[in-house]
Amino acid sequence: VIHHIFPGRGRRNKSDDYGLIVPLCARCHNDVHMHPNKGLDLQLKQAAQRDFEKHYGDRDKFRKIFGMSYL
Repeated sequence: VIHHIFPGRGRRNKSDDYGLIVPLCARCHNDVHMHPNKGLDLQLKQAAQRDFEKHYGDRDKFRKIFGMSYL
């Protein structure tokens, strides 16, 4: 299953735009949606934010686009 790391409120499309998607097995995909901002979901968001900041801009830009910082 393709997982958009930042779902909802238009952030899904932004995840696509910046390549912030990952393949997950169905069990893991269900887990990240059942436990938002915890465990695997938080790890994915933090890794995605680091990647974004490395390639596209600073933390302020990330916050403007995705609404908050996960780091």
